[in-house]
Amino acid sequence: MGLRPVTGVLGGTFDPIHLGHLHVAEQAAAILGLETVLLMPSARPPHKLTGHVTGNRHRLSMLRLAVDSRPVLTVSTLEYDRHGLSYTIDTLRSLRTGDRPVDPVFLIGGDVLAELHTWKEYRSILTEFDLAVIRRPEDPRDGDRLDPEVRRRLVDYPVADPDLQPAPGRGGRIFRLEVDPVPISSTAVRRAAAIGAPIHGLVPLSVAKYIQDHQLYRREAPP
Repeated sequence: MGLRPVTGVLGGTFDPIHLGHLHVAEQAAAILGLETVLLMPSARPPHKLTGHVTGNRHRLSMLRLAVDSRPVLTVSTLEYDRHGLSYTIDTLRSLRTGDRPVDPVFLIGGDVLAELHTWKEYRSILTEFDLAVIRRPEDPRDGDRLDPEVRRRLVDYPVADPDLQPAPGRGGRIFRLEVDPVPISSTAVRRAAAIGAPIHGLVPLSVAKYIQDHQLYRREAPP
């Protein structure tokens, strides 16, 4: 059996997908040399059991519009199709052993590092898979607050000597990527849409039109 392709995975609620998400996914692919990054919306993430999340149909439709004409990016419905809670370890193992198996590199934000030890089977995640952390200026710096197992697996990427560059996909590392930030949040998009403010500079034009056509997020408008 041939080698499995190495594929990036960016998860989230994507409520809605915005230009910051797309920038991070494409930049991570470029830095790590990945041909594909899966954008994987969470159907029912365990860390967001409270609060409203826009229906799956709308979030998935916006994602598909957003990746159109972006050949590196594709949408995965793996977590939508699974019943119950969505845990990262289950998702990554399913990608590795599915009908079209890949070696996933899980993309996370810098703010998530301090929470990794709270995830289901987090030690298995760290040993079985590679992660790539996207650092932002506002993220706290690494330090004693990190779980020792997390801290010792951090690897700067790319390295100074290209000949010593570790190939992603075999597992056991957390690559630190330097990506220029795009200061956009889904919360900001929802708030702008709620009051009818322009959002075409925050999301792709096709997504902005979808939000307008379906009157999404208007429930968040102030009374």
